[in-house]
Amino acid sequence: MTPCRRLFLLLALLAIGASAGWTYHPFGRYNTAVTPNTLIPARYDVSKLPNATISFYLTNQKPQALAPGDSVEALMSEIATAASTWNSVATSSLRVNFGGYTKQGAVIANPMGTVTFSSSIPPGAAAVGGPIFRVPSGTPEFLPIELSRIQLPTDMSRTNTSSAGFLTVLAHEMGHSLGAKHSHVAAGMYQTRLTSRARVLTEDDVALLSLLYPAPSFAFTTGAISGRVTTAAGQGASVVGVSAFSETVVIGAFTKPDGTFTIQGLPPGAYKLMVQPLMLGSSPSPDADNPGDPADLISLRTLNNQVVRINTDIDSAFFAGGGAATRDPGAAATFPVSAGQTTAGAAITIGSRGPLRLDVDDTVSFPLNVDRGSVLIWVPRGGRVLAFSYGKALNAPGLNVGFTNPELTLAPGSLRSFTTDPSEIFNTFAGYRVQAGSGAVPGSSSVIYTNGADTYFSPGHVRVVASDPPSILSISPAAGGTGTAVAIEGSNFTDFSQVYFDGVPARVSSRSATSLVVVAPPGAGGHAASVFVANSDGQGSEFLDTPPKFTYSSVPQPSLSISPTAAVPGQALTVRVTGANTNFQQGLTAIGFGSGDVVVDSITVENSASLVARVRVLSLVSSRTYSVTAVTGEEVAFLEDALTLGTQPPFTLVPFDGDIQTGAAGSLLPQPLVVSAEDSAGVPISGVTVTFTVALGGGSVSPVTAVTDSQGLAQTRMTLGPSAGIQIVLASADQFASTGILEIAGDSTSFTLRYARDGDTQTALSNSELPTPLTVTVSDNAGMPLPGIPVGWLVTAGGGSVRALAAVTDSSGKISASWTLGPVAGSQSVRAIPYFYYGISFYGFNGTAFTATAQAGSLTPSVPAAGILNGGGLTAQWRDFRLAPLPPSLEPT
Repeated sequence: MTPCRRLFLLLALLAIGASAGWTYHPFGRYNTAVTPNTLIPARYDVSKLPNATISFYLTNQKPQALAPGDSVEALMSEIATAASTWNSVATSSLRVNFGGYTKQGAVIANPMGTVTFSSSIPPGAAAVGGPIFRVPSGTPEFLPIELSRIQLPTDMSRTNTSSAGFLTVLAHEMGHSLGAKHSHVAAGMYQTRLTSRARVLTEDDVALLSLLYPAPSFAFTTGAISGRVTTAAGQGASVVGVSAFSETVVIGAFTKPDGTFTIQGLPPGAYKLMVQPLMLGSSPSPDADNPGDPADLISLRTLNNQVVRINTDIDSAFFAGGGAATRDPGAAATFPVSAGQTTAGAAITIGSRGPLRLDVDDTVSFPLNVDRGSVLIWVPRGGRVLAFSYGKALNAPGLNVGFTNPELTLAPGSLRSFTTDPSEIFNTFAGYRVQAGSGAVPGSSSVIYTNGADTYFSPGHVRVVASDPPSILSISPAAGGTGTAVAIEGSNFTDFSQVYFDGVPARVSSRSATSLVVVAPPGAGGHAASVFVANSDGQGSEFLDTPPKFTYSSVPQPSLSISPTAAVPGQALTVRVTGANTNFQQGLTAIGFGSGDVVVDSITVENSASLVARVRVLSLVSSRTYSVTAVTGEEVAFLEDALTLGTQPPFTLVPFDGDIQTGAAGSLLPQPLVVSAEDSAGVPISGVTVTFTVALGGGSVSPVTAVTDSQGLAQTRMTLGPSAGIQIVLASADQFASTGILEIAGDSTSFTLRYARDGDTQTALSNSELPTPLTVTVSDNAGMPLPGIPVGWLVTAGGGSVRALAAVTDSSGKISASWTLGPVAGSQSVRAIPYFYYGISFYGFNGTAFTATAQAGSLTPSVPAAGILNGGGLTAQWRDFRLAPLPPSLEPT
């Protein structure tokens, strides 16, 4: 076992497992050590993650040393690429991103991912990673992950961060931190080097993340195979690997302790199955039930820390049907898989392993005989490739190497085996040439090693491709600034070739089979970025070439300023980020505040030096300061102590006059739109810059910005957009959240709202928080979503409380709240009420009602809030704009 795995277990002190309900190998615990066994996986509670997103941040304490020519900016680009890779899994509901720097040792109130530097990582290890999770009392549905952690060596002088190998290691460790353990039975999380820059994740990785965090599409687009593995004595084979494979796909699973298994996430098609034990090592284990596990790496345990048995002494074989086993893949039974269906009844009875036990630790191949040691065996259709494998018993008489894809064979007479240092655990080698027939279908296949007494299955170690890898002969120019047109000459480029400068994708402006012209993405001044070409089949130019370098012109260090610089818990606000020496780009620039406590909902880039971010500060955080990072490619701008979180808002911004006017489409409204800035005591605040933005309807405002006068008032004039219906202007101040101002174009009878609800009719214990937040989507009578609408939450029955998760609707018209039920069992209700200021009072709509059923329970009651309007985390009764209580006759119905 690698030092990386060993160290992580010491760091996290966590156990792992698998079950028929959970394919592959997530972190977790079994509910019991005896049948029935159910794995309780460790994962994030996506329903409580803002925007279902986990963000990773790099510590602002830099490593002690970097490799020559390397940079922290290059490292950050690779972290961003790794996060983007996991984020791209369409069948997963979890979103993953990179948010720049975080302060070393920062207090964390909400889930996030961290990338830090540690001196305790063993020499030669590139990274370690994993989740920190809680084991609640009772039998929980899952074990909640509270922190994702990746650690890099403090001395990175031997690590080239721009190499494809480093990217795949980062993605691998990030997979661990999201809940995925080494699979041992399939490709990606089995071994990092089975992937490449162009193919960072395998089918197995995609299936595992989708099982932990399933999107609705996952169940409808994939199928499953279930069955049981039994020993010759009739017992269930506990925790052995079962792999389903076709000519192009390999996905694996583990049996439960009773021998049953389910392999999920299979694309529709026909599959064969193979079973083999986990190859855990050769030293005694501290667990008598798990021999050969010296570092306690598998350590399958229950919630109360009992050990779960692992069968390590069974044979490896294919399912032949009817419970029979075979070592001939051609004689294996076929199991059809349909989308949304489970093919049940796969069974096999397996004997004990023979004396000459095979185990393959690693495989290297040499495309076009170039000695760059790509681990995965990439073989072009109709071609051949040289490969070497090393492990145990590969020098035994009768060794044969075969493949699950019948179009793959060994070149005649090419197989050679030999022995190296006898003191090494893996001290035998086999060399051979793999050739693919002209009819081979591109995709993943597996290697089958047999020596007459034993069989070993290397899942996903071969990938058939349609052509040779891309190769770079030259780039020109080799130096320049951001936006420089760079010509790349080479071979085997395709219509889908992607070019990277370190980890940053470059836009391709023209292409042919031998030439690409790209635009150099933003980079750090003076840094020499490695240039790669990656093809969609997973092959990259690094297979054949030492990457050429593009050196960025020296430029001043980019810097940032933001406005506002203060916020409060539960606040939603618009933050303007202004850069110096920056190259902000829509879709490429990312903004982060160094913590999961501050959520960036959207970014609008105005120009290369200015952008606007919609930001939320979560409610359950304490006073502190947050840094801000703007990452654009490899251009990184950082501002420490940028945003100060206080306990009270410095002032509020509310509409004062001109709200809810009616005018002809395209006309100038008769009255100005006026907003007021006031402190918590209602005292007007002068000198505040207010920005007016048309959020809906396509109209215009003039002026765009105005400064509040001695009475705290700022105003603009609005010209309505060309279409009838509701139109909205957002007014945002330097120091507080924006507020919506609603106007009507055309007939005032069109002034109606529509609502769509999510989270309705839930059931939970009384005095408990509902598992799913309430979400309402507000739209006009034409169905257009309305952003920037303030929404209050009113408990109308049951005496519970509601905590708003935002102040106003987002760009899609959505807003959410968390509902804690009241103490009495039975039906309870909450009403979501959009509201506006109209003259000196609120204008409220009827809104829409949510209901829930409270079951009798004994949870501690929360503070009741019946009859209270909760808007964006600020609780108030119905009041006018001076915060005086409204008389009942003016309260919205």
